[in-house]
Amino acid sequence: MLHTYCILTESLLNDVVSSSTRPSGELYIVTFENTRDTNYWRGEDKECNLFGTQCKGREVLEKDTIRSKEEDEIIIKTKIFDSRINDYVYIENTKTILINSNNQIWKSADQGYSWELIKELKDVISMIQNPYFKDNIYFITQSETQYYTTNAGKDIKSMSVPKKPNLLELPILDFHPTEKAWLIYTSSEECEDEFSLNCKALAHYTQDHGEKWKPLDEYVRICSWALDTKFIADKNLIFCESYEFKEGSQRSFINNPLQFWSSNNFGKNKTIIFNDIVGFATFEQYMVVAEILQYAQGLRLSVSLNGENFTEAKFPLSMQIIKNAYTVLESITSSIILHVTTSPQYTSPQHLWGNILKSNSNGTDFVHSLEFANRDEKGFVDFEKIRGIDGIAIANIVSNVDELNMGGTRKKLISRITFNDGSTWKPLTIPERDSDHKPYDCKGNCSLHLHGYTERRNHRDAFSSSSSAVGLVMGVGNVGNYLTPYSDGDTFLTRDAGKTWIEVRKGAHLYEFGDQGSILVMVDDEEPTDRFLYSFNEGGSWQEYNLTQSKERVKVYDITAYPSDVSSKFLLRGSYESNWSKEVLIYIDLSAKLPKKCLHLNFVILCHNYCAIFKNINSLSMC
Repeated sequence: MLHTYCILTESLLNDVVSSSTRPSGELYIVTFENTRDTNYWRGEDKECNLFGTQCKGREVLEKDTIRSKEEDEIIIKTKIFDSRINDYVYIENTKTILINSNNQIWKSADQGYSWELIKELKDVISMIQNPYFKDNIYFITQSETQYYTTNAGKDIKSMSVPKKPNLLELPILDFHPTEKAWLIYTSSEECEDEFSLNCKALAHYTQDHGEKWKPLDEYVRICSWALDTKFIADKNLIFCESYEFKEGSQRSFINNPLQFWSSNNFGKNKTIIFNDIVGFATFEQYMVVAEILQYAQGLRLSVSLNGENFTEAKFPLSMQIIKNAYTVLESITSSIILHVTTSPQYTSPQHLWGNILKSNSNGTDFVHSLEFANRDEKGFVDFEKIRGIDGIAIANIVSNVDELNMGGTRKKLISRITFNDGSTWKPLTIPERDSDHKPYDCKGNCSLHLHGYTERRNHRDAFSSSSSAVGLVMGVGNVGNYLTPYSDGDTFLTRDAGKTWIEVRKGAHLYEFGDQGSILVMVDDEEPTDRFLYSFNEGGSWQEYNLTQSKERVKVYDITAYPSDVSSKFLLRGSYESNWSKEVLIYIDLSAKLPKKCLHLNFVILCHNYCAIFKNINSLSMC
């Protein structure tokens, strides 16, 4: 029997389970038995309303919707844009989506079903969403007038800025986590000519959404507010990367030290903390600064928990850090995960690798976690946390380092998984049989290998869904001794966060999760197609359906769903074979086909320290 998992909040849990009868420190999941009856989606089953969005009423469907042959089933609608889509923004807690196509902004207020052009927005080169106040979107133009909305596109306002936005690929805006009107804006001056001798970036700040701008510094790279969601600092504190010598063209600086200063009075008084850095980053409760050593070839990493006091990080004695070669990887488990490049300096950009290190709780002492982890020339690393369950991650490592050092021309990558936040790593388990129910013909050190972050077309995509779909992970790869090309791969899935895997389909597919993992959608990622696949039982079986009424084939580039993964509506982006220059957006609504009704409430306990004692867990849902 299929079960759909829903996380209960503490308050909801108290309503249905007595606090005296449940163990403390456990995560509770409520499961719903599935039927074909969908009445409860329309709010007729009051019992379900307790559990939030999954059981709320559905909107009334419009009369002109394109439906399947059975009334009230799959709804599909297409929208053709005259040029490719440059960018898109989902605005959480609303049904609004914004799209930039040919520097014009289109808005949907119904999750992609219908679209309207925002006529007052023209020549928009990019959209920037405030990460703290997500209904605040900024529309950047190549002029001294910018536009923004504070209500998810309902109203558009203009904002004058001191100079045109910078042309140096630096962040244009930085946002304050508690004050939505506080912005830091980085422009540029005399940079239109690529050979200008006086090109420089300038930073200004405002506390009133651009009514007044005041200067911070010039010849800067990145300036930002220190305070973050978990990084606790003075509300007014600002950090800035600023070049020491304020002359010449910023494009061509070679020996001009990049200083790191802080100020708690908006730049009036600056305290130089480091004299020559590569960069800084804030992750969770940590700030990390990489300083260039003056008389040694390497970096010194310093860590702060408050933006004022910095402590030098200590690395394994056997490891030397090469200049400009580190990546701070996302971590949510009270430690810093860091990738440090260890491949020789003469290594070609296509053949880079390094070590993954893990810190203690204050971020200062690092130990080895994984050797030879794959990275690319941009600094991206094949390392990815599994969302929703702390301590599980998948990484790819270079298995033929010696061969590459001797002049080899191709990396041979193998995948590894950790269930204890990087303390140990192991191969991915081979499925018992392939999707044709045949055993794998593989000899030697066979395991499952998946294509990772460095190969991802859209870096917003991930192996796993959000925390709402606990344990569901998908990827494209192969069973063998090492990873083969993407186009030769097949599509795999795990329902227990990586303990066991199944092959769900031959060939490489794009995929997306919906409705807390109760819906999986896939589409061919190798060739143009006229069909998509969907599953309501976590990949146990799949149904096919036409993408368009004309059955014209589409090369799909991406599948997206509402960021929280509670939606049953999906958007597919692609191009028809007959016209590659235009882009088609295909809206798919699977709401009415969802075979669910809340009949019985079953509580499944997931061990709090699940990752560390995974051997005691039977198929994720039992301890």
